[in-house]
Amino acid sequence: MQNGNKAGTKSMHKRAKGYKTCVGIVGCASILLAACGSTANASAKTTSSKAGIGGVTVQQARKIVAQYSSENNASNEAVSTTLQAQDETGYALEADDSIYRYEIQDGRGPAWQKTHYTPFYAHTIAIQSIQSHGWPKRFIAIATENTSPASSAPAKGSCHWLFVFVQNHPQGQWRVKSELAVASSAIPKLQFPPVGTLLPGNDRSLAVAPNYLSEQLASQLAIWGTGGPSPSLLPASTESSSCASLALIKNASSNYGLKGGGGTFTATAVPASGPQAIQSYEIQGGGAIVSTVLNMKLISVSEPRYPYMTYNHAIGNILPNVHYSSVTFPFLSNVLVYDPPRGHGQPEIIGAYISELWPATGTKYN
Repeated sequence: MQNGNKAGTKSMHKRAKGYKTCVGIVGCASILLAACGSTANASAKTTSSKAGIGGVTVQQARKIVAQYSSENNASNEAVSTTLQAQDETGYALEADDSIYRYEIQDGRGPAWQKTHYTPFYAHTIAIQSIQSHGWPKRFIAIATENTSPASSAPAKGSCHWLFVFVQNHPQGQWRVKSELAVASSAIPKLQFPPVGTLLPGNDRSLAVAPNYLSEQLASQLAIWGTGGPSPSLLPASTESSSCASLALIKNASSNYGLKGGGGTFTATAVPASGPQAIQSYEIQGGGAIVSTVLNMKLISVSEPRYPYMTYNHAIGNILPNVHYSSVTFPFLSNVLVYDPPRGHGQPEIIGAYISELWPATGTKYN
């Protein structure tokens, strides 16, 4: 995880020093749709202190989050996927591995991080245990991003974060599977029951069944990327977020010194049956928060008046001062959607975490 304040650093996970934030292509790309800003006091409820069916108490969960926060800083400074694999799994680990690769290629390896990296810490404000009679076990943690492990005051301009921790077997390590920057304005919606339930993908009590949200969002993003309207699931306020915005993705090619060419943005949904399956968690009073993963690509194609493109520095397999007729930048985005009860409004994106995947690829101009 990288913090969301500084370009070139990831979000809460990797902060200033080379913060694992969207490396390279998009300054703060790791937080694609997140609306960061003032961190108002959260009103989300925590579970009771007794271990629920989810198998973890609030006190235990807080210790797990604190340990993750500390070890995440160590992994970020060492730019080490091996270390990060002790605390992350699935999408979260895949995203950070790509960010580390780009950081090393960009000259921000361990030696550089040692004098530039600024640690950041997760301060837990809410815990949600998820009902489960077997493994994996899960719990959700909502946290603010702080500059000191002992401080409860969020860092200026930082985001709220939502983590999904999983334990795959008895006595197994608790690892982060999803990490999402969440809009401060959405925190009041995150009121959880004492022990949460993982809802089925075809749940008809919601405004849109979770299984259809991913496809709907992917379709809207693809239309938007070719000049169409912004996705209806996206609140207007997030377009101008101080942390990141869709515009950063759409104009990412210019951040690399692209000369010539135009970018087209396409998005496809990750199948719900895959390893990055859609997850829906009930919230108090009906409705759910839905975590879904999208594969996305930014494709830059040369135009007649500019027969080729060149870049200022290496990006994956793309080399500086080499002529390319097309370049593809892959992204993986974990999007968080508030899905209200049926008949009570429409779903809206309340947070996300996006990472440029390794490697970018290109077709050389002949």
